[in-house]
Amino acid sequence: MASAGHTAGVDRKLTNYGDPEFSKFLRRAFLSSAGLDAEDLKRPVIGIVNTASDYTTCHRDMPQLIDHVKRGVLEAGGLPFVFTVMSLGEILTNPTTMLFRNLMAMELEEQIKSQPMDAVVLLGGCDKTVPAELMAAASADLPAIALVVGPMSVGNYRGERLGACTDCRRKWTDFRGGKLDENEITDVNQELAPSAGTCMVMGTASTMACLTEATGMSLPYAGTAPAVSSQRLRLGVETGRTAVQLAAADRRPSQIMTEGSVRNAVTVLAAISGSTNAVIHLTAIARRLGLKLNLDDFHEIAAQTPLLVDCKPAGRNHLPDMHRDGGVPALLKALEPLLDLDVMTVTGQTLAEVLADKEGPQAWQDTVRTLGDPLGPAGALVTLKGSLAPDGAVLKAAAASEHLLVHEGPAAVFDLLTDVQARLDDESLRLTPGHVLIMRNIGPIGAGMPEAGSIPIPKYLAREGIRDMVRISDGRMSGTAYGTIVLHCAPEAALGGPLALVCDGEERRSGTRRSRPRLSPLKNLVPSTRGHSDIAATSRVRKAAASQTRSRQCVINACAASRDHHRRTNTSLYTSSGWTVCSDSAAPASRKWNLWSYIDARDGAQAVLRALAYDKPGFDNFIIEGVADANATGPVDPGPTASRLARGRLTRDWDEEITRSQTDGQLLEFAICAPQGVLFPGHCGRVSHDIADAEGRRPRRRRCRVRAPIPAAASPAKSYPGRWDDASSSRCSPIDKCRFCGLSDVR
Repeated sequence: MASAGHTAGVDRKLTNYGDPEFSKFLRRAFLSSAGLDAEDLKRPVIGIVNTASDYTTCHRDMPQLIDHVKRGVLEAGGLPFVFTVMSLGEILTNPTTMLFRNLMAMELEEQIKSQPMDAVVLLGGCDKTVPAELMAAASADLPAIALVVGPMSVGNYRGERLGACTDCRRKWTDFRGGKLDENEITDVNQELAPSAGTCMVMGTASTMACLTEATGMSLPYAGTAPAVSSQRLRLGVETGRTAVQLAAADRRPSQIMTEGSVRNAVTVLAAISGSTNAVIHLTAIARRLGLKLNLDDFHEIAAQTPLLVDCKPAGRNHLPDMHRDGGVPALLKALEPLLDLDVMTVTGQTLAEVLADKEGPQAWQDTVRTLGDPLGPAGALVTLKGSLAPDGAVLKAAAASEHLLVHEGPAAVFDLLTDVQARLDDESLRLTPGHVLIMRNIGPIGAGMPEAGSIPIPKYLAREGIRDMVRISDGRMSGTAYGTIVLHCAPEAALGGPLALVCDGEERRSGTRRSRPRLSPLKNLVPSTRGHSDIAATSRVRKAAASQTRSRQCVINACAASRDHHRRTNTSLYTSSGWTVCSDSAAPASRKWNLWSYIDARDGAQAVLRALAYDKPGFDNFIIEGVADANATGPVDPGPTASRLARGRLTRDWDEEITRSQTDGQLLEFAICAPQGVLFPGHCGRVSHDIADAEGRRPRRRRCRVRAPIPAAASPAKSYPGRWDDASSSRCSPIDKCRFCGLSDVR
């Protein structure tokens, strides 16, 4: 029996029975039932994470890889213990594996911490498994080494090389556009994923494999060796041996994944034009390590790192080609001047020592380029900030259409995935290639952040040969996707982000200069910091008015104050030299959100204020538009107070029924949208309160037709301007006075 002080191997993490020696005794009794003897139990225990699953087809050959890892562990004198964790198969998980990445990381972290092991081998591959494993390893901080299953073989259709899933999307667009028939698309389907392994283009799986190697958490060439190759199996054996060495040296992830190695990974991300999802994953890993990493870091590193790897979707080749042409070691060799070479790796060597005997890109190949002969300029990955994304957004510029990198066009807005499915192919929308497609409410809170940001090209445009349009979203897209697609707009719409305020037909502008990002002086609301490119919104009203008179730009900040389980928007607008919004000072900082809009402030005219009230993020949102006097000297109530809003939109017709909402007996104030502008309930309608119409013409002199419903439970002597009660009829009674000027002759 081992001594009480022995804490290695199977004696680590003893089960609590109140008697440590009894715990060891009982543990050995059950381990003997597995055929292990006393000699076996003297060895260091190496845990091997098994993410094989019939639902994760990419990991089809993982059992064979596990056998080779176990062989390496045994050869080095360790005792392999295989254990399973949840497996995140990208294609067979609803609604998206991103929703479960943290859950997998938490499960794995707890298993590493609670089970006896001296080191752990992290076997993964499909998109979210690798970041989840690295996050768990960072938190558990037990000696660890990663190994992916590797990329699948390249497919072929009529002499054309195919790669999942870049060509999945390209060929599907061809099918939607009528270039392929049913039989042809079926034949293509059989060649897109021809073997075991992960997607062989530079999608999220391939990106994370390369970045894992770049951080030093896996062996050289482990990121790119094909899944079906003998080298992948040899890497399995070598990984098993290295795991035993890591346990003996007690070399932990915190010693390997340092600030320098994480920045090296960002440099590699830029050089390979990797998946935009890596921005999210690397940030999560860094935070688990206690490191600071933000969009500015990604932007600054990418701005000085040229595109060096020719792989789809930014290029034409595939990961097996990159491996053949030198793999990640050749790329790191080419990037040496930009890297921190003093960082440690799982081999026990520094990055400089690992690369000492490696060759850089060779003249006979063209998949991996040199700094002197790059595939593309710096800025393959850019971050953007502007009125639609004050907290930032991401664009893979290297996979975008050059002619769309600076673009202005009318918006076509879709709420949630079901809206896209229902309306995208409706020809009555009259979408053109110049439209900007916007999908919102698919961020982390809104819908779990699915890979739906790459909105399909409308079928009738695909038939005309259109293959790219500007698309903007608060969601993600697959790393295998391509196009001029702005992603991760923050704050997301479900949190009151500006994207929630966009209306159909408004002009959107997206702009980026990869070499020298700059802003359009008339289009942006938020000053860009540290060289970010611009993504901004303009309204037709503002554009028309700008030619007539000086306009102001206004940034409106508000707080969502929490009351019981309801969320309310309580704001009072004050007109001053700087246009500010005062809100409930008691609102907790965690509830702070932003409302962004252009304010067209002109002498004798009104300003249009847009606000968003919401309860269930991503599902129940409501656009509320109103007017505020640009020349008012005191506080003005700019809009309704809302609680637990049901989904709805305000009518655009003066005499049409007012969109209303009521949930759990809560009453909601509403606004009316008139043809010449927007008026609040309780508005007298006098000219001093009118606003210009959409074309900026002279305000019309019309009285307000606002009517105020009286709740059934209210006293007949008391009016409730702008409130609705479903229990009563829709008939309205006059209100006492105008909410803006105090006149009592409202009718």
